[in-house]
Order: sequence, then structure tokens, then C-alpha cells
Amino acid sequence: MPVEDFIIYVYCCVTDIYPELCKSPIRSRGFQPKLTDSEVITMDLSFILIFVFTLNFFDDLNSLHALRVDNI
Repeated sequence: MPVEDFIIYVYCCVTDIYPELCKSPIRSRGFQPKLTDSEVITMDLSFILIFVFTLNFFDDLNSLHALRVDNI
């Protein structure tokens, strides 16, 4: 699946679920935001999911942990 399609899919899921989870907006004070809450959540989730699944995040963590344990 192309990254663009994945981000659109995540956005659609977030916009469907967000009203059920948060009855009032997360940000209620200050200036008018340029992005909606759903857009911000989509960016965060997309980054996390793409990073974890494409860069073998957990393998990198295991190797980093092994380096620290060996050097103690």
C-alpha cells in the first residue's frame, strides 16, 4: 500500500472514531488552530506506525539494549 493511501486510511479511521472518544475538542483555548484534532492525531499515528513497521524499530531497540548490557 502506498504511504499516501495509508495516511488517508488512518485519517478516515481517526475521523470516524474521534467523536466517540472525545465529546469536546482537545484544544479549547488560545488562537484558532490551523489543523483539526483529527489531522494532528493522524500525523502522529501515521508517523509511529510507519516508523515501527518499516524501520524495524524493535530490532533496533534490541540491538541497542544488547550494546548497553554488554558494556556494563
